[in-house]
Amino acid sequence: MFPPWLAVTLLLLIVFCRSSFATESVSLAGQWQFALDRKDAGISEQWFTQFAFASGKFQLACYKEEIEANLRTPGLAGFQLLEWHDYVGQGTALVGLLDTFWESKGCATPDEFKKFCNTVVPLARLTRRVLTTADKFDASVEVANYGATPLTNAIPQTP
Repeated sequence: MFPPWLAVTLLLLIVFCRSSFATESVSLAGQWQFALDRKDAGISEQWFTQFAFASGKFQLACYKEEIEANLRTPGLAGFQLLEWHDYVGQGTALVGLLDTFWESKGCATPDEFKKFCNTVVPLARLTRRVLTTADKFDASVEVANYGATPLTNAIPQTP
């Protein structure tokens, strides 16, 4: 996910504080200016915030696709996802759904994430991934159950 400006500012502060205690100092001297356009319409309309949010929603959609593909795999014993938060160790990896302080970036709630990553998850197995209005939608429904016991008397519910 593209990082929000507040997180970038806090990270710069952390880097500055770390460097002031290190044997080598890092100079941040110079003029810093961020200009989106002459009338600052990007700032007033929050283009960057909207872009960061959209990139987070896209990241969530990619996680959903990957997790559901794993859950549809026969005989899968489980999966592991590496790093749920941004990493600022030796380098910076702004990869998580959570920021460097383990706080939400606002792109997904726990309940939203649990809809596709949980002990029991409904899945659709599609014959085609891309359809037009002229195509017939054909899919079978499966349930991934990683619970301690088998499901009995399961009744489908509509949202």
